[in-house]
Amino acid sequence: MALICNTSYMDYLLTKLTLLDYRSKFCSPERPPIHSAYFLTKDTNNQFHYFSALCCWLLLQCDENFIGWSEFDAPDQICNSILQETKNISSKTFSMNSQKLRAGFGGEVLLILNTLCDCALLVKKKKFKFPKYPKKSQEEFNEDVVDEFVESEMDDLPSDQELSEEEFQSEPAQNLTVVTKVDPKAWELELEKVSPQLRVKNMRNHIEWRAHFFKAQKYSKSLKGNMTEISQRLLKIQRRLKKQIHRIRDKEQYVNQNLSDIKGDFSTIYFQRQTLNEQYEMMHGSVQSLSEELETITKQISDIKSQSNKHNESMTDTSSIQNIRKTIQMMKDEIEEMVVRCSIQQFFVLRTKFNEGKARNQMQ
Repeated sequence: MALICNTSYMDYLLTKLTLLDYRSKFCSPERPPIHSAYFLTKDTNNQFHYFSALCCWLLLQCDENFIGWSEFDAPDQICNSILQETKNISSKTFSMNSQKLRAGFGGEVLLILNTLCDCALLVKKKKFKFPKYPKKSQEEFNEDVVDEFVESEMDDLPSDQELSEEEFQSEPAQNLTVVTKVDPKAWELELEKVSPQLRVKNMRNHIEWRAHFFKAQKYSKSLKGNMTEISQRLLKIQRRLKKQIHRIRDKEQYVNQNLSDIKGDFSTIYFQRQTLNEQYEMMHGSVQSLSEELETITKQISDIKSQSNKHNESMTDTSSIQNIRKTIQMMKDEIEEMVVRCSIQQFFVLRTKFNEGKARNQMQ
């Protein structure tokens, strides 16, 4: 029920905004016209900014001396100011919370916008009137109703092709019954598949065909208004370009006629310069090849010098001879020590033999 009420509020809002001519006075490329479900559900992230800008424009329509809020103000402060200004302008009392306006959609937003539109229409002296229908007598009205009922019933009846004579003869007119041949379970499955596709979807950033139509009209008017001025400017530019091209051609003819000698000298010098550049490139290539050969030769010379230095150092090195002398001296010292030890052992052997011989003599 609330959704139906909000939908009607949205329809009223679009009608009132159209009467206030908001498409030409408020809308812009950054703020396109809204569709019939814009403030019913969440549509875009910029929905609150659009709502605040529309409220500011409606307040300006109500009071020309109204000073709007800044873009850098806090959203809570903007909501409080919108609610306070609406209470000041209208005679209604609102018991809503200003935080509900921060979402940018819903019944509270539609109530505020409709109230501001009503105040703006009162200021612009525009009023709604009830429609006037053509008067008919009761007999004509009853005849029209009967004719419509008969036509609808005739449309609902099957045609002669659909019902054959056998069907009419097989069953009497009073006992005609409609029997379906569809399985109820299959029907339920098909209904579950199709029902999500039958739901109304709220397209994001959707613009109706009317917005495109009004934009096309606006652009066509601007093109027609600017066409004469632009065509005159283009004609002036065309004349200037023709004069400049004519002057350039005259200068070219003058240069070709009076500066032919200088042109020949320039061509010869330019040819010589090209030949010198070619020679320079050839010499530069040869210099690069020779420099590479020089680098390889210097590397070979440095390798040979290093090898010769190593060989000279090995020839003049006497460390091996000194090592041999040290080992010989150590061997001599060891030999002398061994000789001393051997003599001592011989002395002990002779002494033991002498003692043994002396002992044997005493025993005998």
